[in-house]
Amino acid sequence: MTVFVDVTREGLLPADTDVDRVLADGDAHEVFAVWHTFQYRCDTQRFHDSIPDQPIVADGGEIPLLGTGSRRLLAQDLLRCAEVTPEQAHQAATRLIELLTTWQHTHGPRPQRPGHAPQEGRLTAAALPTPPGPAGEAPTDMPRILIPLAEALDRFHAATQTTGNAYGWYRAQAARDGRVWLGEPGIRVPAQRSGRRWMIDSGDLAGAITAHHDHQQHLARVRADYDNHILHPGESVSMTGGGYYTRGHFHYVWYDCIDYDLLRSTTTGHWRCNTCWESPQLEHNWPECHRCSDWSPCGNDCTLSRISCPTCGHSRNIRS
Repeated sequence: MTVFVDVTREGLLPADTDVDRVLADGDAHEVFAVWHTFQYRCDTQRFHDSIPDQPIVADGGEIPLLGTGSRRLLAQDLLRCAEVTPEQAHQAATRLIELLTTWQHTHGPRPQRPGHAPQEGRLTAAALPTPPGPAGEAPTDMPRILIPLAEALDRFHAATQTTGNAYGWYRAQAARDGRVWLGEPGIRVPAQRSGRRWMIDSGDLAGAITAHHDHQQHLARVRADYDNHILHPGESVSMTGGGYYTRGHFHYVWYDCIDYDLLRSTTTGHWRCNTCWESPQLEHNWPECHRCSDWSPCGNDCTLSRISCPTCGHSRNIRS
C-alpha cells in the first residue's frame, strides 16, 4: 500500500507526518523524503546552533547584525518539517536499497560498451545511499541516474518555479564547458554526452535544486532581518526583493520592480540611518558627471556630497 504524503516543494516531510508509516508503506519518492528530511534537519540544526542566541553588534554596538532573529527563523523552519531519528534515516536508506535493487532485477541493466557513459534511466556505480554513521550524521550519497538535459531543465524549473533560456543555450554551454548554468547563486552542474544527447546526473540535479532553495531561504532570512532593522555585514548584501550596501552609519537600500512604487514614494531618497532607521538629509553639491551633463542620468546620484542624520547626529562626506 502506498501512503500519499504531501511532500513539500523542497522534498521534505511536513511536521505532522507519521514517519514510521511512510517507512513501512511509502513508495520510493516518500521514503527518499524521509532521508532528505533527516539530512535537512541536521544541516539546519547545525547552522542554528552556530549562531549566538543574542544580537551580534559591530562598531561599538551601533550596527546590529545576525543574532536572535536568524535563530528564530531557523527554528521555525525546523518546526515545519517532521522529526526523523537516525534510526529512521537508516531504515529509509535500507528501504531505498531494496527498492532500487528490486527495480534493477525487474528491468535488468543493459550491457555497457567500453568508454560509453551509463545509459539513461540506469543506476550508476555509486547509486545506493550510505546509511547514517554511529554519530547519526546524514548520509552523503544519493540514488543517481543519468537523465536527458531537456528533462533535467524541466525538473529544475518546475521544482524552483523559475524560467530559463532556450534549450540551445544550455546545449551550447555543455558543448563548450562540459557544464550548464542552473539557478542562483551561479550553480553549474556537469553534463556528459551519451550518444547524441547531453545527460545530467540526477544527484547533481538534486544538489542544484537544494542549493537554489537554500539560497532563496537565505535571501528571505536576510529580508526578514532587514525588516526587523538587522543589517548583515558586507560590501553589497542581497535579499529577497532587492539589496543594500552600508557606508559608515548609513546604508543604501534598493528594491526590485515589485517594490518600485515604494521607492518612488520615498522623497528623501533611499538612504537610511543605521541607528534610528530614518531617512537622512542629503546634500548635492558635486557637479554632474559627464554622462548626466551631456546624455541621460547615470542613476548613481553623482552629485551627492554629504549624508547627515538630524536625529542621531551622524554624518558622512561622499567623495565625487
